[in-house]
Formats: sequence, C-alpha cells, structure tokens
Amino acid sequence: MSLLRTQLSGIDENYLVNLANKGLVNRAGKELVNTEININLTDSALEAVFADGTIVTIQDILNNFTCTCPSRNICKHVVMALMETAIRTETEGIPGQARNDVVAEVLPGFEYLLDYTQDALIKEWGKKLYDDALSRVLGGQIAKIKEGQRLIVSITDEGVSVSILPGSGLNQALCTCKTKGCAHQLEALFQYIQYKTGELNFELTISEFSGDLSVIPHAMALVEDIYRIGLFRLPGEYGSKCSQYATLCHGAGFATLERLFETCGRQLSLYEAKNAGFNLNSLVHSLGIIYRICSAQDVGTLAGRFKRQYRGLPKIHILGIGAYPWYAGSGFCGVTAVFYCPELGRCLTFGLSRPVESEAQAVKLVDQIWKDKSTWGLHTSLDGLAKGEWSLSAAKISDNDRLSSSESTKGSIINGRTDLDGEEIGGIIFDNFTKLKELFTHEDGEFAGAYAIIKPARIEKGQFDRVTQEYKLPIYDKNDNCLHMTVAYSQINESILHYCEEIKTCPEAISVKMTISQEHFAIKITPFAFWAKGDINNLGKDLSSFRERKGQSYFARFFAPQGP
Repeated sequence: MSLLRTQLSGIDENYLVNLANKGLVNRAGKELVNTEININLTDSALEAVFADGTIVTIQDILNNFTCTCPSRNICKHVVMALMETAIRTETEGIPGQARNDVVAEVLPGFEYLLDYTQDALIKEWGKKLYDDALSRVLGGQIAKIKEGQRLIVSITDEGVSVSILPGSGLNQALCTCKTKGCAHQLEALFQYIQYKTGELNFELTISEFSGDLSVIPHAMALVEDIYRIGLFRLPGEYGSKCSQYATLCHGAGFATLERLFETCGRQLSLYEAKNAGFNLNSLVHSLGIIYRICSAQDVGTLAGRFKRQYRGLPKIHILGIGAYPWYAGSGFCGVTAVFYCPELGRCLTFGLSRPVESEAQAVKLVDQIWKDKSTWGLHTSLDGLAKGEWSLSAAKISDNDRLSSSESTKGSIINGRTDLDGEEIGGIIFDNFTKLKELFTHEDGEFAGAYAIIKPARIEKGQFDRVTQEYKLPIYDKNDNCLHMTVAYSQINESILHYCEEIKTCPEAISVKMTISQEHFAIKITPFAFWAKGDINNLGKDLSSFRERKGQSYFARFFAPQGP
C-alpha cells in the first residue's frame, strides 16, 4: 500500500478534530449528507471534485492538501473529502483500490521515528524547545502510547495528545494544543523512542556558563590606564574605548561587564562634553567594580550571564511556606513566594515585580502585588498561593531554582494550606539548630536551599542595633542552642520588624531565608512567615494599612532616616 493510502486508512474523527477543529468537523459532517463528491484515488494523489466545481487535491502525503475555494487555512471541503474517502473505504471501496487489499494490509510501522538524531532535532526545533521537552521526559513525565493506523502519544501530565500518521515527519504531527511546532511534538518523539528502545540517548544542551576569558586582561589594562593617566589628562577617545569594550564583553558573554563599560563610556563622554550630568562617583564606582571582577578568581560567575537557563518540568507537587516583599535600589520592588518541591528535594521561588521610583512608592505598590491574582490559571492572590498546596504541570525552572511559566502551565489546588506536620515537607524543617548549621555550612553537605522552616522552643526579647540598624531576635531550640534572627530596617521591612518586636507567644514554626556571612562564615537568618495553628502568616503583607494604623514606625522615628 502506498504512503498516501496508508495515511488515509489511519484517519478517524479525533484525527480530523486535531487537523481542523470540532466545529468544522461537525459542519462538514452535516453538509456531507446532501453533497455529491467524485473521489479519485491513486497511489500518489487524491482528487475530490464537488458538484459546485470546488476541487480538493491531496498529493503524496495527507498534510499536503490544496483547495480551490478562497479559504487560506484548512476548509470544510478538505474535511468532507477525507470523510467521504473514509466512508467509501469502509463500505464500497475506492476506485483504483480493491477492498481486499485494505483488509489484508498489516498495521503500519513507526520505527523510522527512531532515526532522529540530537543534532537534527536541535537544528529544526532549536535548543530551547529541545531542552524543555527532553528535561520533562527525563524528569519522569507520564505518557500513554498507542500504535495502530496512527501513533497516538497522550501526555497525561499536560492533558494533550500528539497524533502521527505513518510516514509523516515529526513536524507534520498534530497536537491537541493546536500550536504549530510545539514542544509536545518533541516530547511525544522522546516518549516513543524511550518506549521502543527502553532508553533515551539524548543529552540536554544546558551547560555551565563559559565566556571568552581572553577579554579580561585587556579590560583590566584599560581600567589601569584610566587611573594611571588621570581624568584631567585622559584623551577624549577613552569614552569610545569603553563603549568598544562593552561590545567586546557582549560578544564574550559577560553581561555585567558590558553594562559597567557602557556606564563608564557614557560618563566619560559627558565629562568630555563638560555636561553637568557627569557623575564622578558613578564613574569611579563602575571602574572599581570592573577591576574587582576582572581580578577575581571566579570571573565567569561575577561577570554575569545574559540569560538564565530554563528547563521544563513534568507535573510537580509544590507546598507554599510563605512569601516576603523586597525593594531593590535598581528601581524594582516585588513579592517572592517560596515553595518546597518534594520531587526535587529543594525550595523553589516565584516572584512578581514592578518598576518604582522610590521605596516610598514601593510600599504602596507591594500591597497591590500581594493582592494580584496569581498565574497558572489559579484564582488566588500571591499571599494565598504562598500558603497552600498545589500541583503544577508544564512549568519551567531556572538554574537558580526560580519557577517560570508559559501558556501551557496549569496549576490545581490540593489543599488551601500547607500541612506543617506532613511527611512531604519534612526535608526542610529543623528543630535542632546544630544540625541546621552543619548542613548549611558544610562544603559537601546537601541542603534544600537558602530557605528553611525552624521550630523554636522559646524566643527571648530582641534588641535593635542603632549602628547597623538591624533588629536581632534570639531563638532557642529544644537543646538550648541559640540562633539570632536578623531583620534589617527598611520601609518595606517595617511590618516584619514590628511582628518580631511585639511577639508575645512562640510560633509553632518560622519560615526563614538564610545567607552566609562572608566575614565570619556564619548563618544570617531573616524571618518572613510565622506558623500558628497550622496557618501561615506572611509578615510583610498589608504594609500600607499597617503604617496607617501605627503611624510612623518606632524604628524609623528613632533610628532611621525619615521616609517621604
């Protein structure tokens, strides 16, 4: 049987719905009853002539169709021609093909799909889609495979199905998501190869960052020249030189160095033009950072990446452990929700951010971000998202454990609140502070991330340091080991400071963010959520209304500069 005849024998209503849509298939089915079509089928072509003169031609393969009607996409005539062909195949037989030939044919094979290579897939689909699809399959994506007159791969986690007719290439596969060239087609291929061979000999292209280090010594030499010559005697072309080095750093893959050289070039150009916008502090600061980065041992990390690498995930389980607001001097504010993922064994974050002009403006905007509806098709606020238990399908994760999403990412609620005593969240709960210190500071130790849940036995009254403008709250575990929770003063942190300062009873647990002190190699712990009676209270929420109730902050009034 020819390829075209084989493909025609594999069509059914579901395939036609994938090829067109349900409405068009229903319409074609109704009109077919009162429509005369003359079908002529050969081994390489199908021609369907309608009574009104419309002609549908299908050449060599099923997807290669044309119609003389004005429609630019698949039309009812193509669907009707395929329906009529299927009906005649089942009942009367098609001219040019004996009925016995159809019955005697064995099921088609799809082994040719095993011949796809990694290079060919990357060339046709690109590294991004390739990595997204492969990482989901390697991550344990669940799929059902059915081989018959066509190959059907149903991806359970994402609720889509991919259909491939015999002899069709991967780019001719039909997906129920209706997106041309989607990652599901690649996922279906990987699932089929794994199903047939028992293994998947493909590798992710995501790799550690490696820039062109040859530009680094020249960058250092340029900075040294500027300092050696001095600003007053510096030739005018150095502004252009800095701009050129920005271009070189871009080509080498160093995003941070590119931005710094752009700043230096702009400032030197302003100085040369005697423009009042020249800022000496900005120039000196940027030159100093460039030199420190270039002098560092780990230049690749400090010099910055242009883009985070993301990989796709299969369906995962996430448990909210709280969220916290933040403000960056670069002009952005936002709220970051923190989750624990049992499948990955570590914490993930998801943040919403907005540009602002000042921290005072950020205080008002952060309140709105808390209330904004979250993504993933969930009708809840970011505050609610950070307190509950969810499942998430077709998500993406960056190389620094940040969750991202696409149109296909969908979430569903499991429980409105995370169970503190549940076994799944036990990997990040600590009631022994010594164990926490060892895990977090040991070089070879594995730890869930920079977030944890601690269970204190008691809490003592804290103290505010007027010099460092930090509030330190001593907490003790059941073995009387002590840690100090530290909250630095800022307008964004005022409500967190007051929660800590006015705490009356010891919470069941506290969600904390942890960093390492570079000077003393000690843990610095910042709280962002208290657990009480199984509920999570995000400490940084409702800051604007808090300030209106409390008036100007106690900490701001006595120890910090007055805010606008």
